[in-house]
Formats: sequence, structure tokens, C-alpha cells
Amino acid sequence: MTNTSTHPWQVNGFRLDTLAYNIREKKGWLYTPGFKESNLEVPGRAGEIWVPGKRRDTGQVTLAMTVFSTDDNGAVVGSDRYATWRSNFDTLLQIFDSTYELLDVQHTHVSGGVRQLMAEVSAAVNPSEVQKQYMEFAVLLAVPGVYWQDTADVTWTSTTGAGAVALHAATQFLGATAPMEDLWLVVDGPITNPRITDERTGHYIQYNGTVANGTQWVVNTTTWSSKTGTAIEYTTGGTVATALTVSDGLFLPRLFALSPAKRVFSVSPVAPAVRLGGTGASTNTRLRIRGRRKYL
Repeated sequence: MTNTSTHPWQVNGFRLDTLAYNIREKKGWLYTPGFKESNLEVPGRAGEIWVPGKRRDTGQVTLAMTVFSTDDNGAVVGSDRYATWRSNFDTLLQIFDSTYELLDVQHTHVSGGVRQLMAEVSAAVNPSEVQKQYMEFAVLLAVPGVYWQDTADVTWTSTTGAGAVALHAATQFLGATAPMEDLWLVVDGPITNPRITDERTGHYIQYNGTVANGTQWVVNTTTWSSKTGTAIEYTTGGTVATALTVSDGLFLPRLFALSPAKRVFSVSPVAPAVRLGGTGASTNTRLRIRGRRKYL
């Protein structure tokens, strides 16, 4: 297969930069979605009252594609070139079929660095130009999860012992530019009434109980689950602890999210800050956070 791009795009593992089909133009891939919510208007008061933590609208990317009447290496196959580009077009239609699951769209943005969108095709695919040797069409991708993300999870682990009850820099999440709402939170006991706080926003989640030595309190913010048990980190096991779990802050109804650190022009990027609170911490106490960095 002959590839033509040093910064390729691929969908579900299929590269889109061959001599059979290629991306002619990209729109929206650097688009930052606007806010779904508004500031508050108060009668008799000038202007508006600013509301922090507004939710963003759905992301979107448009890929304008050209389909050629050759194979992946640019060679003409047989005498019926129409049949070749028809076959290439069928291949792309199958690649872009989001009927049954979201598409895994990946872009190599720097050497060795890949970012991912989970997207669906949100508009009809309708070729705009059809010639004997090529055809053109556009694919509009909607991104329900809004943000770009890494292709794999990272895991940050706090110090252990009584020192775990402190403010920490979650260094593995350094570089993120968007809030991270899909996380695993794991608190290893012993600790009583553990509280995890996103330092930038003050949003917190707390378990009103005791996590004994050798056990964990595990929160999955994607599924809104809170459980306690032994050796249940990053699993669905354990005893449901929802009735003893409280959360409050900008990310509601999400149980928790990790905000990117505020960027100060004169200071190098810093990692998101998270605080573990509680009493009764001892040798094995620690906090772990697992998830993917998100990007605007």
C-alpha cells in the first residue's frame, strides 16, 4: 500500500491516504465547539452574570474525500476503471458506517503522537462530482464526546501513607487541555471519609464511611458507580456504596472530573491538581486515577 501523508488519518484502523482514496480537504478538526448553555440575565441589571463550567456542544469534523479508479498503489486494474472506483467507494462507505458503533477516528498530529475521536457520520454521503477516473464526496463526522483524546489510558498514583492526604499534581495528565470526565478513581485504605477534590473547580466526591486497610473505594465516573471491596481496582466488582457517596460541584451530574491545569503565560505547563482528604490514613493509603487525557 502506498501512503501519501506524514500525518495520516485513519478510521477503525484504515488509513485514508492511499492512491485509491485520499482526503482532499479537512474542515473542523481544529474547531472548538461552543457552549450549549448561556450566562444569566437578570431584569434591571446591565449585561449578564457569568456562569462557569458551561457544557460544550457536539464536536464535528468534515473530511472531503476523493476516490480514484486505481488500486492502493496507483495501478490501473483491468479495463473497467468504473468498476475499480466503484469498489473503492464501497470500501469507504463500509469504513464510514457508524450504524452499529462509533467510529475510531485517529490523527497523527506529531511524530509518534496520535489523538483520537469517537464519532458518527451525521449526514448523508452524497458524491458531489463523478468523473470516469475519480469521484468526490464529503463525510460529516459528529463527535458526541466533544473532545479529542489519547488512544490509551494513563494512570497516576499518589504518594503512599499519611502523605497521601494532601494536594497532588497528577503528572500523568500533564498536557491535557479539556476536562477529563471518564475516569477510574481508586482509594486504598486505611482512610475514613475519603474526599477527592478537583482543585481548580472545587468539585468533590466523598465516601462517608471507612475504607479499611487492604480494601479499596472505587469510583467509575463513566458509569456513575461507587463501590467498596478487596482487590476491586479498575473492575466492576465490590459492594455498591452509592448511598454513602456524595458529590457536588461544576461537573454535576457527573460524580467527578479532572480539570486541566490553568495555563499561565510565563510559566511552563503544569499538571492538573487533585486533593485527597480524610482521616485515619496510614502506611498503605493512596489515591490512583486512571483515564485518558482530553484535548480541545
